[in-house]
Amino acid sequence: MTLGQVVKKARISKGLTQGQLAEAVKTTRQSISAWEAGRNQPDTHYVAALESVLGLPAGTLLRAVQENPMRAARGAPKPCAGP
Repeated sequence: MTLGQVVKKARISKGLTQGQLAEAVKTTRQSISAWEAGRNQPDTHYVAALESVLGLPAGTLLRAVQENPMRAARGAPKPCAGP
């Protein structure tokens, strides 16, 4: 599962709306939506807060990122190959 899928599944199982989760971790509903949709990933300081609020074991979201790294966003510069 991706980070977004884990967050969404846990949020729904806790009976929280995106707005309620956003308030609990001190971010915006739009950020939660973007994380769940895979358009963006949370900064590291939100990861522990998300795990705590959602009742996830520590490291769950970091493992999701490692197992399913986010693809480069459309229009983002591609990494340089170097000389």
